[in-house]
Amino acid sequence: MPDGSINLHQFTRSVGENLRLQNGIDYYMPTEARNFPATNAIQLLDELRRAEVSHMISVPDTLQRRLISIVSERDEIELLMACTEDEAMGIHLGLYLSNHQPIVSIQNAGLYACINSIKALSLDAQVPTVMLVGQYGQDTTISIEENKRRSVRNLVPTLATWGVNYQFMCDLREPGQLSAEIFAARKQRATLAVIIEKELL
Repeated sequence: MPDGSINLHQFTRSVGENLRLQNGIDYYMPTEARNFPATNAIQLLDELRRAEVSHMISVPDTLQRRLISIVSERDEIELLMACTEDEAMGIHLGLYLSNHQPIVSIQNAGLYACINSIKALSLDAQVPTVMLVGQYGQDTTISIEENKRRSVRNLVPTLATWGVNYQFMCDLREPGQLSAEIFAARKQRATLAVIIEKELL
C-alpha cells in the first residue's frame, strides 16, 4: 500500500529539476520551460499494446483526442467512454476485478474531481491503476510553476500529497519505457499518473 513516499527513480531526472516539500512529502517539479516535441499517439498506443492493456476508459481530454480517435478505430484496445471521472474509476475497478488490464484517460481537472475515488478504489484497495492525465491549459513555453492555471500548477503537488506515483510522458520516449512503468505499477499494486503536457500528434 502506498505510504506517501515517492520511488527513488523519480528523483533521477534531467538537470533543472527542483525538489519541493508538500505536507512533509518531497516531490520534484521541473523548473524549465517544457519545450520538447509532442508524443506521437501511435507510438503511445504501441506502448499500451506492449503493456497488454485491454480497455481504455476515457472522459475526453483535448490533449489525448488523437489517441482516443485511434483507439476507437482499431480493435486492439476497447474504448469505453465515461460521463464522469468517478464513473471511470468505478468501471476501471470492475474491469480489474474481472481479470482485465484497463487504464484511465482523463485531464487534470478531472483528476481533482475524482480524488476521493482514487483514494478509495485505487490507493486504499491496492488496485493497480494507471491514469493518462492531460495537463489541459498548460503553457509549455514557461515552467509549470509559472503557469497561471491552478489546475496545471497544483497537479504534481496533489499527486505527491496522496502518494500517487507519477511520470511525465516526455520522460518516457524510448520504446519500452512506458510499458515497463505500467507493468511495474501492476506488480506493486500501485497507482501511476502519466502526465501528458502537449497535445498528442
